[in-house]
Amino acid sequence: MKAEKKPLSPLDLLGGGAAEDFESGPPEQFVPSGVKAVDKIILGAVNAELLLIAGNPGQGKTALAMQWATASAQNGLPSAILSLEMGKRALRNRLISGLTGIPMQILRTREWPSAKHRQRAVEAAEYLASIPLYVDDRSGLDAIQVYDTITSWKDRGIGLGFVDYIQRMGGDSDSRVQQVGEAVRSIKNAAKDADLPIVALSSLNRTGNTSEKPRLSHLRDSGDIEFEADTILMFHYPEDDLYEDIRLCDVHVMKQRNGPTGVASVRFNKPATRFEDLDT
Repeated sequence: MKAEKKPLSPLDLLGGGAAEDFESGPPEQFVPSGVKAVDKIILGAVNAELLLIAGNPGQGKTALAMQWATASAQNGLPSAILSLEMGKRALRNRLISGLTGIPMQILRTREWPSAKHRQRAVEAAEYLASIPLYVDDRSGLDAIQVYDTITSWKDRGIGLGFVDYIQRMGGDSDSRVQQVGEAVRSIKNAAKDADLPIVALSSLNRTGNTSEKPRLSHLRDSGDIEFEADTILMFHYPEDDLYEDIRLCDVHVMKQRNGPTGVASVRFNKPATRFEDLDT
């Protein structure tokens, strides 16, 4: 008995319509990070693409992601953070610190230098509750669960998503390299299938020298991370002084599938957990 032939999948003309749609249609929509020097190179996050922020602990990868999420929500675009590492309380403190400039240590201890500091923190907390910024702080989600979470965001009106961070995702594989590969592929597939811009965070193999310029080979556990990501940002602190509260930082655009690479020179305000342009 012959197997029944299945019909071929339908095909659309490239572009989905007439050529004049390209000329008259809108350009791609970018979601800027809020750091002008960075946005000058990458323009912003784009639908269906995976942008990776990679760094060692303390280099500012979560700070940049939270700053980006806040800027998006402030501009009216709902943003969602899948925080596999930190709980909502810790994230809220980071966001309040970024908005007010009040150091994290003060927010954690509530030992206010003045009544004005306390009032600013309270007002920032109330403001965060009023903008479309959402947090999911479940831990240990595997690749399938993360895929399902991201694709569900589209139906809930989310316009920009964050995953913090890849190496915290769970999995059944005995091979760490294979597990991380599955994790990053699930995020990339979810970005494409949901037509959402996704920013994911990744740790690095420690080099022992924070002044060393970053290389893609520093990405931890899997070459699949480099392959799957559309854009990769990494940090370099030329002065190599971890104890300075405010440091010069070069944000290296190590890969950009649809644009140039380059370096954005900024300041990292560590107490306030935020990046600042040099002209501010």
